[in-house]
Amino acid sequence: MKIESKAEVLRNGYIRLPKEMTERLLLKEGDSIQIEWEIRPLREKCFRVKEDNEEEMFDEGFYCIPERFFNNCHIPIESVQILESDGSITLTTSDYLVSSLGAEVISCLMLQNVDLEKFADDLADCINEIYEDECLQDT
Repeated sequence: MKIESKAEVLRNGYIRLPKEMTERLLLKEGDSIQIEWEIRPLREKCFRVKEDNEEEMFDEGFYCIPERFFNNCHIPIESVQILESDGSITLTTSDYLVSSLGAEVISCLMLQNVDLEKFADDLADCINEIYEDECLQDT
């Protein structure tokens, strides 16, 4: 039987094993354990924009945002929305994007049984398309 558990890495490389692990393995101070791990490329540990053609995505340069930043902000990776603007990129959540519309609009959307997650995706796409069109007109 394989059981997976997360452990906290402390200062100086010390690892704090979860209490349930030490109890289950009957570990006591001074015992030795063997650790096995899987090496993952850095880009697999990061949030990245999912594209239809992943080969093209990695032909371009890209920024890697460690997942811990999203975890620290309590942002679920699957709900991240990216808004482009002149001189800035905004990372937000679908919930926050929809809530910015105001209670009246949200109530109307809910009365129409709109899938708010899908709506947030479409809204982010529309915002980015409007910005892209404005940039094209300025050139």
